[in-house]
Amino acid sequence: ENVADQLLHQLLSRRPTDETTLNTLKAASTMGYRFDFAALSRVLRVIEPGAINPQDEMFDVYSTDGSVITSGDIEEHGFLDAVRRLAFDGIFEEIGDRKYKFSHPMVHERASTFFDDEQERSLMHLRIAELLWDDYDGTDEPLFAITDHFNKASSHLDTFDKKVELALMNLDAGERAMNRSAFEPATQYFERGIALLQLVGGWKEHYLAMLRVHDLASRAYYSLGNFQRCSAATNAVFVNAKSLMDKIEAHRTNMQCLISQQRLQAASEMGFAVLGLLGIKISTKVTQSRLNADLQKAKRKLKRLKRLEDVPLVTDTKRKAIARIMFELAICEHMMARGDLFPCLVTKMVLSSLEFGLCLESVFALEAFAAILCGPWFGYDVEYGYAFGQQARGLESRFKNEDDSRTGLWLYSCVNHWRNPLTEALDQCLKSYRDGMASGCIWYATWCSATYCQAALASGLPMGPIESDMRSYCLEMRAYNQTSSAAFAEPVWQFMLCMMGKARRSSVLDGEAMKESTAIKAALDSGNRLALAHIDLLRTMLAFLFGELEFAEVISRSRQQRGYLFGSHFYEIISEYYDGLIAFALARKTNKRKHIRQGKKSITQLKKWKDKSAVNCSHMLALLEAEHLSLGSKKTFEGVQRAFNAAISMAGRSGFIKDKALSNELAGLYFFNLSDYDWASHYLSRAHAFYLDFGAKAKAKSLELQFSSLLDTTDDRPESTSHHGRRRYSGKSSSSHRSINVKGGARRHSDTFSSSAASSGLSQMRRISGISDTSSLPTFASATSSSLQRTASGSKSTTPPHSVASATSDDSSSNRRRRFTPPRFETVSEELGGMGIVHRLVAPREEDEVVDSFTRHMVSEDSTRSDVQDEDEAIDSLARHLLAKDSKRSDALG
Repeated sequence: ENVADQLLHQLLSRRPTDETTLNTLKAASTMGYRFDFAALSRVLRVIEPGAINPQDEMFDVYSTDGSVITSGDIEEHGFLDAVRRLAFDGIFEEIGDRKYKFSHPMVHERASTFFDDEQERSLMHLRIAELLWDDYDGTDEPLFAITDHFNKASSHLDTFDKKVELALMNLDAGERAMNRSAFEPATQYFERGIALLQLVGGWKEHYLAMLRVHDLASRAYYSLGNFQRCSAATNAVFVNAKSLMDKIEAHRTNMQCLISQQRLQAASEMGFAVLGLLGIKISTKVTQSRLNADLQKAKRKLKRLKRLEDVPLVTDTKRKAIARIMFELAICEHMMARGDLFPCLVTKMVLSSLEFGLCLESVFALEAFAAILCGPWFGYDVEYGYAFGQQARGLESRFKNEDDSRTGLWLYSCVNHWRNPLTEALDQCLKSYRDGMASGCIWYATWCSATYCQAALASGLPMGPIESDMRSYCLEMRAYNQTSSAAFAEPVWQFMLCMMGKARRSSVLDGEAMKESTAIKAALDSGNRLALAHIDLLRTMLAFLFGELEFAEVISRSRQQRGYLFGSHFYEIISEYYDGLIAFALARKTNKRKHIRQGKKSITQLKKWKDKSAVNCSHMLALLEAEHLSLGSKKTFEGVQRAFNAAISMAGRSGFIKDKALSNELAGLYFFNLSDYDWASHYLSRAHAFYLDFGAKAKAKSLELQFSSLLDTTDDRPESTSHHGRRRYSGKSSSSHRSINVKGGARRHSDTFSSSAASSGLSQMRRISGISDTSSLPTFASATSSSLQRTASGSKSTTPPHSVASATSDDSSSNRRRRFTPPRFETVSEELGGMGIVHRLVAPREEDEVVDSFTRHMVSEDSTRSDVQDEDEAIDSLARHLLAKDSKRSDALG
């Protein structure tokens, strides 16, 4: 810890402290931890002109022809000699061509104490700043250094003009720092500029500069999540601004702060009040007839346009101000979900853009209108909405010089998923997240990361690496005080923790990420009905997955009563899907017709979406149809099995591992209820394996507790290395806000993000799944005996699936080989502490039943023989089993 003192003591003890060495040390410590010798020598010439005596033999330097070099060159060689001596003594280190640094930060700090007083130090800063200013070329890096030196020498600026010039220099440096996403250094420049301007007249004498620096300072504070300092800056604008137009940016920043803190009611009131001052009156009570009229009017005008690019840009500053306030207000109303205010505001923005011209906020409005077209307001007009959304996205190129980070998210979350695989939204959300962090629109950036979390969960990708990403994103939201974004991301994170077995109770959203009751109360208090619906959907999913059907029904009914809160968001499809699953599960349990009707309603809605080419819901519809068929009076064993196999196959081909596991589980439960334990074991074992692939260890454990003797838990497959299943989070974006990156250029409008997606389309989803096509699972029916052609009501299959060499293409693709399992089981019930009555299955001990099983295999239909390659192989399998029966009896008993 005394390295600096020891080195300096070594320097002073080994050499006399001559003036040149001491001044070199002072100047270098003032220039910074790293310095260039050329700049250092210029400073030293000013500090000690003529200090190097040409007659001093220590500095005699001769050219190749024997003549003495000029005195200026001699001086430079003298200074260089001093630097080299300091480097020899361990004070400096050479890091390049005449470029040096201090050997240790503590050495640099200790060297700065050689000044006699603070006045001498500030004078050194002034000399350095003046020399650097003379050579300034207009680039960013020298400006930061020059401004820093002038700020430290401000006590020597004795005229008003010099102070005003330094204040404007701080304003320029702060704005350039913001362009590099260095918001913390930017706030320091702005604070210094405000302090200097206040010394020379403040708002009265320098109104425009003060207005500009306060607006920029408030933006920088907002980007850092320092809402208190942001509010102070905007309040100064409200007090001193001369007109409403000068206050617009402050109002906009204030609304963003309120939205970020989930103070939605206050943000909404401010937005409507400012619009009223601008002459725009909008009623908070929107009638359905008025909304429909506006929607149809906007749609007609848009269809009459050949291209959106033909619409001119807006030139009226007041119209730009109106668009900016309506933009923030629409975001607020989207989360509050008060009636139809959100589509009303978006429609008014579209009509205004078509009448007065386009601005950057118009791109947001047009993309949001595409989401409305794909939603219930237009009867899910997916074809036109999708095409229109892509056309609106193309308008961004017209605003490339503006901050365009807040566009695109509506397409990723509410439009594109109707036609494209849901996994494509992941890369798109991450790009918008990085753009938002770079531009300082932190609320939008964190909203993109929240949407990424939602899409990752809905895509059914392995949860392990995604959970790590969610943890990082949620902690970043907390660091930036982005409460509203966290209200959407934290429930997804906690859902994954519950499924992964990292929560005390798997069916409740309580744990590291959030506390369920606290999150619900916060959503209710803030009026964030969308976040509340989001939490309720995840609660419904957990309750269903862990068998709490009545509780799932209560939450689902409460969510349905709130109306179309999700609109065209991909969660609307998932919501309808789980409503149908819950309804059919309750119908099987209670035999009530109302549940059947509710399930059929969900099937009808999913069919409508599928007919509109919704690519992410085919497997959901197939599973609901299988569930409905299994409850029908005319069901057959083969028909129900084919329906479940189709749902499993569709989910596997599309990469939805979670839904593939769920389809297997429901198929297994169906056969278990029929006492067909052979097929039940087959499907439940597959469900258990796929839940583990998904990362849902708690759900897999739940299956083990219920069906321990049925499950084949041998699993030698490697952990998923899916392209989309790896970690994506990087802390570079947020770390850049704390310091200026002098090596890189401005990043506000950077488009250097490279998407990690290898390709798109359904083929991509097949690769993601890591599982080959599973066109069908084995089905069995007797060809000779009518007693073997049983219906699903109260009968069971005659052919156990476990004797088949390769049961499905899913198993073969993952190199999973299952051992032969005794085909029939007995049901016993026992009391398990804290769990109630648990039904367990115990294998019989008699070899006769094993022989009977083999006999049934040999008389089953030809499809069985096509899966069993050779009868001799089956006989060998039986013989091996009989020889090893004693050693395996304990395993069979579980």
